[in-house]
Amino acid sequence: MYSIIADSRQRRLTLTFSGEMDQDPAAFFEELTSKVQRLRAAGDDWDLLTDFSDTPVMPQDRAQNTVRIFAWFMDNGMRRGACVLQSVTQRMQIARVTGRNDAVVFFDTLSKAESWLNNPAKTEPALG
Repeated sequence: MYSIIADSRQRRLTLTFSGEMDQDPAAFFEELTSKVQRLRAAGDDWDLLTDFSDTPVMPQDRAQNTVRIFAWFMDNGMRRGACVLQSVTQRMQIARVTGRNDAVVFFDTLSKAESWLNNPAKTEPALG
């Protein structure tokens, strides 16, 4: 299960995953890109907050799909991304699928990730 929230005021897309990632990839991508386009209607750049803390490591097919999604994000105005993760294995996987992009920072709690997005100069990432 997942949720996608586009917050125009904060210029932020929030993705939250829970349990196994069994969503239809094409429908998920359509919903995701539609919400990003709504964010971009008010300006080009936006931030991403993704919470993976309630889901296991992605199966290989989902990881490959995430590579494509992340590339689309970067081509479509993503300024920075905060990922909340529960394990070092997840961190390694997300680092790999994002190409170890400096725009993506990892955290162990949602509150730390939100704080960093709100004020990146004053918040240290928990998972480096």
